[in-house]
Amino acid sequence: MAYFGFFADPQLTTPLTSLSMVVNAQTGGTKDFVLYFGSPDSTVKAVPDPQGNNPNEIQVYLRDLITGNGHDIGTEVIYRLATTQAGLDTATDNTPLSLGTQVLGGTANAIEIWLRLIENPQPNPGNFTDLELTTTDYIVQGV
Repeated sequence: MAYFGFFADPQLTTPLTSLSMVVNAQTGGTKDFVLYFGSPDSTVKAVPDPQGNNPNEIQVYLRDLITGNGHDIGTEVIYRLATTQAGLDTATDNTPLSLGTQVLGGTANAIEIWLRLIENPQPNPGNFTDLELTTTDYIVQGV
């Protein structure tokens, strides 16, 4: 079965299951992650605009699954996305990363994505699992 998604390696052999970072209660924390978006054997296209206008784009973003727990995007957590580590310095906070209207399959076409998580100081730091890296809808086509 065709799988298109996030991987921990550029060969697209290890699906990404989680990201973790340690946050200091007094100073907060910042951590950069590199991951890869793609599929060894499939291509994806953005879901077309229902009005038939320009196709939508495939976008990557961070989603907060549980709001109000002291670990919310935009208040306690800021994220940045880019296709290079240097690009994280100028990326706009909490803004999706556009990958275009189509991503081709195969390891040569894997898209390197850099994610920077910036955590504000937490009065009760812990292991929060309510942030999820996700994409807008797309259509998978086998290769």
